[in-house]
Amino acid sequence: MRYFTREWYESIQEDAMIFDVRGDRRAAAFSEAFFQSLYDQKQREWLASAQERAMEIFGEEWPEEFQASPAMYRRTKAFKKARQVYLRVRNKVLKGIRRDVNEAALKAGFADWYQRELDQIEENYPREILDGVADVRVLALGVVSPEVKKQIDRFVQELEERNQEPHRSYARHRTELLEKYPGSFIEEFGFHDAVLERLEQSGQELVLDLMRNYEDAERVRLRFSDCEIVRMDEGLEGADWLYEEIYEGESDGWEIHVLFFDCDACEDDPLRELILRASDVVIE
Repeated sequence: MRYFTREWYESIQEDAMIFDVRGDRRAAAFSEAFFQSLYDQKQREWLASAQERAMEIFGEEWPEEFQASPAMYRRTKAFKKARQVYLRVRNKVLKGIRRDVNEAALKAGFADWYQRELDQIEENYPREILDGVADVRVLALGVVSPEVKKQIDRFVQELEERNQEPHRSYARHRTELLEKYPGSFIEEFGFHDAVLERLEQSGQELVLDLMRNYEDAERVRLRFSDCEIVRMDEGLEGADWLYEEIYEGESDGWEIHVLFFDCDACEDDPLRELILRASDVVIE
């Protein structure tokens, strides 16, 4: 990859840890009382949100009204018995959910989340910003002094500019290719977030089967003719397609670069790369 490099992708993941904050003058000085009030408020919001979401999911999966087939509705005894079984199981599931989302468990979950926020701040925030923070615990709860907020806002804007530069540069490159090769496969060659379901190489042809638009289950097949593999990392099948780059071949045809993300990878590096050269690319 020349634009969407591994280093660039890893850096934008780190930059995503710089979260939005709100300004409050009370954060300009250390105050145990102010920190505790913020912590308690955030914890209450966490508990309420978790409980509400758990009940929403339960309601979707276990509606109060028993659903039966038209035939069963006509069989009164069978319907009543099935409904009783359903409600009994439903109540059992509900008790389990209430046990799992009890206040003590949710508070422990909130404490774990809060500790991760503290660790990420120490790891990802620039020292010049942290030096101006009166209490990093308050920053972990999303509050800083107005002065520090201005620093963070400027820093975030600089990060966004830096992170968008590869997109802008590649867009210019792609536009030049489209002007040179109108009506080519380049117009449709973009599969961000698609899953590579199958990869098969037969002779000089490479076939990739992708699935995208999960709700519609749209499948796409890519055929690369006279294909020469420059780089093919292991673990591509099942990985998510992140970014692609297209170049003219040195003598003829095309050079394709693709960056994948393997969300199931256990190792530290979930990124995968595919680089190939082909005389023709067909999208089915």
